[in-house]
Amino acid sequence: MVSKEAQAVIGMLFEGKRRKKAMPKPADPRLALIDSIYAERHMTDERGRNTPLPEKLTRTDDNADGVLGEWLHYTGEDRQEGKVILFVHGGAFNTGSAVSRRNLTARLVLASRIDSFSINYRLCPEYKYPAHLDDCVTAYLWLLKKGYAPQNIYFFGESAGANLVLSTTLYLKDHYFPVPGAVCAFSPSTNYDTGFASRITRANRDPMIGELYDEKEETEALAQYHRGEYRRLNLYCTEEEGKSPYCSPCYGDYTGFPRLMINVGTEEMLYDDAQAVYAKAKEAGVDVTLREWEGLFHVFVLFDIPEARIALQEIADFYNR
Repeated sequence: MVSKEAQAVIGMLFEGKRRKKAMPKPADPRLALIDSIYAERHMTDERGRNTPLPEKLTRTDDNADGVLGEWLHYTGEDRQEGKVILFVHGGAFNTGSAVSRRNLTARLVLASRIDSFSINYRLCPEYKYPAHLDDCVTAYLWLLKKGYAPQNIYFFGESAGANLVLSTTLYLKDHYFPVPGAVCAFSPSTNYDTGFASRITRANRDPMIGELYDEKEETEALAQYHRGEYRRLNLYCTEEEGKSPYCSPCYGDYTGFPRLMINVGTEEMLYDDAQAVYAKAKEAGVDVTLREWEGLFHVFVLFDIPEARIALQEIADFYNR
């Protein structure tokens, strides 16, 4: 049963979708998308800056060999020494930042009692694949140089950030670097090649990133998908790059992958993305957990609702297992 708090958030998000649907379609969708990117960056950063840090946390900026980021340090007596969470934000590879996700990062740090380093990787449209991946690899290797043992570095990513923690770990493994101790992918986007059918069939059910298709629009989109013609505007990578496992981690070889936890809402567009990686990891013998959240939507953990608090505690327990 979805909590009342979650129901209120779902209602608010769907109302925003209905207002957007009623607006006139832009003459140039790509230009409209870029305009919305800059507006969202400003809005989410302002919201993060204006949210005070909880007690037991301090914040410092740092430079990870050219990748800027911020530390959230847990100061309680029960702090997990010598461990760190590398936090990789989402935002469709074009929005989001350490400051915009500061509230979520803080709640994860409090639950786990582990310090976090949250990075500001380069974003598109200014930068394209593989710049985002390069920055994640750089930040991880920098943590190793600072003296953290690989088994004590834990990855967390949501949405596009979940894509990046999967892709980064695959890249590290395939290129003979030591891999992190554990990886948590929350609502991962894993296919920038063909996409998966749930991006259409669950679009009406996902109030966070979904589209309000009418029956005709959904039928046409599904027909395009089955013909291999369905494409959303993509500023991140080319069609050819989308076939790479470091861009679309659903194509990766998960043999030797570290402990993995995947979280996904049953109503989200990226439901099939999560299932695909879970199946690949399971087949490869990975210690993998799939946590499905009934009735919930894409990256619901961004909202301080009861289900998010439970999810963060389960992730903390997964790291500290």
